[in-house]
Amino acid sequence: MTALRQHDDIPHVLAEVATTRGGVSRPFQSPSQARDALREAQLASRCTNPGTTAVVRFGATPIPLLLANQPDASWQLADQVLAPVLQLPDPDRDTLLDTLETWSACAGSSTDAAKRLHYHRNTVHQRLRRLEQLTGRSCSDPVGSAERYVALTAVRPSRPE
Repeated sequence: MTALRQHDDIPHVLAEVATTRGGVSRPFQSPSQARDALREAQLASRCTNPGTTAVVRFGATPIPLLLANQPDASWQLADQVLAPVLQLPDPDRDTLLDTLETWSACAGSSTDAAKRLHYHRNTVHQRLRRLEQLTGRSCSDPVGSAERYVALTAVRPSRPE
């Protein structure tokens, strides 16, 4: 096990031994702050994908943290933005969401997303166009892309474990 040097090391050290997802609060000085720290750790753990052994520090992932703090509003947003996609048969839905997730992780690069997904770049373009048609939000529009990304973030970690 790695030696713990500072607060930022805690998620990495815990991830080495974790058997489920986890969260780490901000440091606190007084036992009276323990309840708030526990809440922070719980929220941070909900910022990771179910079924993983990832450990996240509170505040390290702001959008998932916001969504974890407001689960009902998150589901409403996801439904508003992605409803036509979420209503597709599972294989179609998952393929489109995987493409969107990978494209987002590749900073909007279809070429990089295609490499990562082992697809031709045109396949990624076709799937993104289909997402645009289904959601009414363009990939070239920053607001539309942001709404789709936040909705995707809301539905992805929420899958049952």
